[in-house]
Amino acid sequence: MAPHHAILERTCWLLGRVPGVVVHSHWQEPGVACIDFSVQLAESATALEHIAMGANVPNRTPVRSEVSVGRQTLAPSTVSFDMFSSGNLQLLAIHLTWYLHRMGRLEVHEANKWLKSWSAAPVGV
Repeated sequence: MAPHHAILERTCWLLGRVPGVVVHSHWQEPGVACIDFSVQLAESATALEHIAMGANVPNRTPVRSEVSVGRQTLAPSTVSFDMFSSGNLQLLAIHLTWYLHRMGRLEVHEANKWLKSWSAAPVGV
């Protein structure tokens, strides 16, 4: 199993909970995880653009640097830094968790279970 497989799986699951998002595939390359997905809703595309920017995650989609409606590929680094053992992939999962909780799509208990394991600030406290 690849070193960041579990957090990549969880990140894809979280991304798939965003309204209008379908995750097509994911894979790992040295030092980076790639997530191929599509977005049908402009509101979700805008939210994901802010989430990706907040987690310092680049969009590998040709000719685009921002997330927009259509097919996308995010490529978060998996190189550890500070207290983040899975690097920007971990930050992406954290930002998605906070967003989904704010949107009412993730319960406090479930969100906090994952946030604690990722050394992130809890929700609902």
